[in-house]
Amino acid sequence: MARKAETKNSLQVLQASELRYRRLFETAQDGILILDAGTGDIVDVNPYLIDMLHYSREEFLGMKLWEVSPFKDKFFNEAAFEELQDKGYIQYRDLPLETKEGKPVSVEFVSNVYAVNEDKVIQCNIRNISERKRSEEALRTSQEQLSHAMDLARIVYWEADPTDNVFIFNDAFYAFYGTSVEQEGGYRMTKEEYMKRFVHPDDLQLVRRFMEQNDARADADFSSNLENRIVRRDGEMRHILARTRIIKDDSGRIVKRFGANQDITDRKEMAQALQESGKQFERLFMESPLGMVTVGADGRFIRANTAFCRMLGYTEQELTSLHFKDITHPDHIAQDVSQVNDLVSGKIALYQTDKKYIRKDKGIVWASIIVNSMRDRNDRFSHFFTTVEDITVRKQSEEALNQSLMKLRQNLAGTIQAISSMVEIRDPYTAGHEKRVSTLARVIAHELGLQTDVIDNIRMAASIHDIGKISVPAEILSKPGRLTDIEMKFIQRHSQAGYDILKDVDLPYPIAQIVLQHHERLNGSGYPQGVKAGDILLETRIVSVADVVEAMASHRPYRPAFGIDMALEEIEKNKDIFYDAVVVDACVRLFREKGFKLE
Repeated sequence: MARKAETKNSLQVLQASELRYRRLFETAQDGILILDAGTGDIVDVNPYLIDMLHYSREEFLGMKLWEVSPFKDKFFNEAAFEELQDKGYIQYRDLPLETKEGKPVSVEFVSNVYAVNEDKVIQCNIRNISERKRSEEALRTSQEQLSHAMDLARIVYWEADPTDNVFIFNDAFYAFYGTSVEQEGGYRMTKEEYMKRFVHPDDLQLVRRFMEQNDARADADFSSNLENRIVRRDGEMRHILARTRIIKDDSGRIVKRFGANQDITDRKEMAQALQESGKQFERLFMESPLGMVTVGADGRFIRANTAFCRMLGYTEQELTSLHFKDITHPDHIAQDVSQVNDLVSGKIALYQTDKKYIRKDKGIVWASIIVNSMRDRNDRFSHFFTTVEDITVRKQSEEALNQSLMKLRQNLAGTIQAISSMVEIRDPYTAGHEKRVSTLARVIAHELGLQTDVIDNIRMAASIHDIGKISVPAEILSKPGRLTDIEMKFIQRHSQAGYDILKDVDLPYPIAQIVLQHHERLNGSGYPQGVKAGDILLETRIVSVADVVEAMASHRPYRPAFGIDMALEEIEKNKDIFYDAVVVDACVRLFREKGFKLE
């Protein structure tokens, strides 16, 4: 009975052990395969490996390990199996596998031979290390990037042995300091040796004081920075930023000192260059012969140079309390405000104009200004920068010149009127003709949209276009009936005669040339020179059409008037032959559409 009880108890213990093993097998977070130690057949597989490689339990069971697709031709074959049977253990630390879909999986593979109830089985543990490999790769990449970044930033790393204040440098240190490990006798160097060899003599006290102050601090963990100069082995001086980290224990004893030295020479030189540039700009700003001002977004003055202050009679301090409208003439405020709004909104980058300022003593200053919109790195408006040139003298000269020109025009008009009166005294028909041609030519020119001074030029030329007829005998001018060939030649000479009278007169316009050409025609059939279209002035083409229309529409001593309709038909019939088409169309439009009448 006792033996039966003992046997039963042993069976229960065995069953409990098998149950525990089965639970561990089923819940393990590593893949597990059980192989027949004699044949290599897979006799069991746990759920974790099925989930890892996506093969079904049925696809695993009954196959030899080296026949299953993920393992095939990878590592495990009959020779390896024999080695496993012989040694009882095989391990692969990094085995590249694939899931059923072909996705790569890195695993650690360990296979052991176990004795179970006098039988041998092989247990293969397969651990997924893909995530670990990715983390290791990311760490390696990060370290490489950090190393690369430190190289780019010209940073060298160092540590100091807290027991004897000996510095330990990395390879980058020696490269940066223009030396080598061999030349310096190794990676270790005392504090005094470092300062003697590499710290700039003028900065020795600064560096020593910095180190002493760090050692004396009570902080348990702190960082500090120092900018100083070093001298490389080749004698080149460089600026560095030394970042130091010190860790102390509870008793205040330094347990670790480390840090990094960064080359900041370029930054220091750039800062110095910017400082010099700023000084130079300030000097140029204040000493410039042009007025220069900066104006804020609120329209108030921020800075004003000497030239601008002198120009308006204010001090810079007085100007900074004023708005730009306070010193701008009312005639120009609306224009300035509009342009300023366009600058702030970004529609324009700058604008240039002439404007009037009001001096402190209420005098007027004319200025040519260029206003620039200054923006920050984010393209947001910052302030205005304006250059101001005093053009008061130029404006006064221009005004004087305009007055002179106006007086010259008046004198010229008087001269033209006097000449026209001479013709009128000798030949009343010619005089009336010239006045009407002048009126019609002026209106045609206006219809064509010509400039005011050109219109005035045409009006004056038309009013004396027949001045040359004073050289023609009066009996020919007023003869009733057909003229003889000789008499016609006398008449045709009047264009040249008029030109000869006017050519030496100092006129601001080509009046003499218009008088010479007013009987020329586009096809070259006119007189006195027979020139063609390209050589005939636009002003002349207008006077020619007006001359023909008035002559045909008006009464003459030698014939009655043909009337305006026949005159218009004549120029329409011969436009682009004798007469300019654009001028003809404008003339016809005036009479037929706009109701113009010859008076």
